Amino acid sequence: MQAAGAAGKVGGRPRDSSDTLDDLAATKISKSTGAEPFRELLTRHRPEAIKLLLLSTHYRSPIHFGEEPLGESARALEAFERLFSRYERLCGNSYYTLSARNRRDGNAAISDFHGRVGEHVTALRNRFLEAMDDDFNTAIAVATLFDFVRFINKFIDSEGLEKKADHDFETLNGLMLLMRELTSTLGLFLTPPAEVSTGTDGKLLDSLMQLIIELRSRARQAKDFATADLIRDTLNEAEIQLEDRADGTDWSIK
Repeated sequence: MQAAGAAGKVGGRPRDSSDTLDDLAATKISKSTGAEPFRELLTRHRPEAIKLLLLSTHYRSPIHFGEEPLGESARALEAFERLFSRYERLCGNSYYTLSARNRRDGNAAISDFHGRVGEHVTALRNRFLEAMDDDFNTAIAVATLFDFVRFINKFIDSEGLEKKADHDFETLNGLMLLMRELTSTLGLFLTPPAEVSTGTDGKLLDSLMQLIIELRSRARQAKDFATADLIRDTLNEAEIQLEDRADGTDWSIK
């Protein structure tokens, strides 16, 4: 099944491309309008927010790098980070040090949950994996992560975990391990915000470029050469050069 050509709204359902085109505050990256260099974007926006915005848009759809969508992406990050802080406060564990479980069918995490929690978690994980299988539909995958955040917060509230000092946090730990598996699949939240500084911008930019190169590669495999060329030309205007090789693609700043 082919994914619908929908641009994602960060923190919500994917939206049709007609919706994003009506967003006059956004700036479409295209050959005609040019693109702001990533280095300048990094001076005003967190790299993680840029990455989340990219992932929230299907790679076949226009990407809008206006101040409004980037601001929306930054606010969306806070929903995750509030949950991570809440988890650390309750359990004393940092989300960023959790080890992601095995992927796919070898994952034993689902069997750790029972009843309605198990049913809901299974449905969320399956939706995430199906989206990734469906033409790399990261927009649906990201929307699923937000649903997972809401589910975990509701679980904490319904179980009264904030009020019980002697509560067994095994289920919450399992939920956060599963969240770690899914966010790691997208390369999200690999380091704490406090560790993001000028010294690490190079690594974050490289991570962002690897994602863009992967999206372009998938477009070429799907014979969507117009999208592949648009990505290359946009990067070129941003003073980033791609070099295709037999075994992959390298990038460099001009």
